[in-house]
Amino acid sequence: MRLRSLFLLLNGVSVTVSDLTDAAVFIDAPSTVEAGTPFNATINVDWHGLADSSYAHAFRIYLGTSYRDRRFYWYHAECFLNYEQSLCDPTIQISEESINLNGTSITVTVPPTVGPSGEHYALIGRILNTDGSYYGSEWQSDVFDLTGANGTWSEFQRQGTQLWGDDGMACTGFACVKQCADTLGYSTGEVEYTNCANACPDVDIDFESSTRAGQPTAALTEPTPCPGRVVTSTDTDATPTATDFRPPSTRTAAAGVGTGAASHSHEHHRAASILLFLAIAVAAW
Repeated sequence: MRLRSLFLLLNGVSVTVSDLTDAAVFIDAPSTVEAGTPFNATINVDWHGLADSSYAHAFRIYLGTSYRDRRFYWYHAECFLNYEQSLCDPTIQISEESINLNGTSITVTVPPTVGPSGEHYALIGRILNTDGSYYGSEWQSDVFDLTGANGTWSEFQRQGTQLWGDDGMACTGFACVKQCADTLGYSTGEVEYTNCANACPDVDIDFESSTRAGQPTAALTEPTPCPGRVVTSTDTDATPTATDFRPPSTRTAAAGVGTGAASHSHEHHRAASILLFLAIAVAAW
């Protein structure tokens, strides 16, 4: 018998499966987005990376896609929408071991060519260190309905796999890279494919220096201090790391996930991330 609703007691409040998944959404985005039209979204997340935050300098916003209908926690980044946005934004608070993006606004545009219309898309964010590695893990919006799109699914997307190179692939060039993959195959060791991909507009994938997404590709240096910014010290012990319960991305050769552990600072979000796994497991039972 399928259990359709899981009720848990959290801080004296009954929590449903829907409540738990909603608590894990850290980018508030519209439920419907018009392709080719800029729209606003708001980030509400505090990451305790359990590591020195002094090398973090920016965050990147990606587009996640899914050929299959599924919830946002199954999505992984395909291409970037905003390459870098500075952590000097006045809404961002930085301490020695955490970065708080609470109410931080972003504006992004999803190109019409990324894929077909439908509820197959989500925003994904990551904080970046100066060497190209990730500070903490990623955070997502809920799935949104993209309208006015004119792209198609690639064969590798229909098979449930992803291309490597989201940090060097603008979404404006994603359709071109997909065509390279469908025509030539998508092994990162194949010279014809890598040359074809990097000839696409707004694409510069470092196939040689990085074997996994989020691996360092440059020297680690301290960024230029933000004007008037004072980094505060933390007086609490290291927060237990919140586990990312989503299955690993099924990527092509030389693929991987970002490095660095992360935990949500808000107690409700931390608990919800742990309980989310239980909710998913029971709902699929």
